[in-house]
Amino acid sequence: MRLASLLVIAFAAGAAIPASAAATDNTGTWVGKASQVGRDRTYTVTITISKKDIVTAYPEQNCSGKLTRIGGSGNYVFYAEAIVNNKFDTAKKKGCLDGAVTLLRAGSSLIYSWLGQFNDKPIVAYATLSLSTTAAATATAPTPPSKAAKKQ
Repeated sequence: MRLASLLVIAFAAGAAIPASAAATDNTGTWVGKASQVGRDRTYTVTITISKKDIVTAYPEQNCSGKLTRIGGSGNYVFYAEAIVNNKFDTAKKKGCLDGAVTLLRAGSSLIYSWLGQFNDKPIVAYATLSLSTTAAATATAPTPPSKAAKKQ
């Protein structure tokens, strides 16, 4: 009985913690090399997470997109990706496809998976992303004083 009471108290205490307070902060720019099933070469994936939005970039394909959160379960977060720059052109067979992205925080890494389709066939890609120290240093570097500030 005592153990059952402790479990109820522990469960109630855990339920009182808002999900946002328990969530890991993934804010920043994450970079890695993606492997795509059936493709010989890897390609760069960059995901920039801010409090406002999440933007993806695929430099070798000159594509970028925006992620819209669909839901989450445990440490997994699910997104729909809409390509906003260099969307796939069926006539030219160039560009990037819209798809579904899953992100999973694993220690100091972010695991990325992408799922889409072309001609009714699945396309799957995955990567382990690292927080970019270059982007973090740029984001935290002091802004040089403006000309107006120098005159004072």
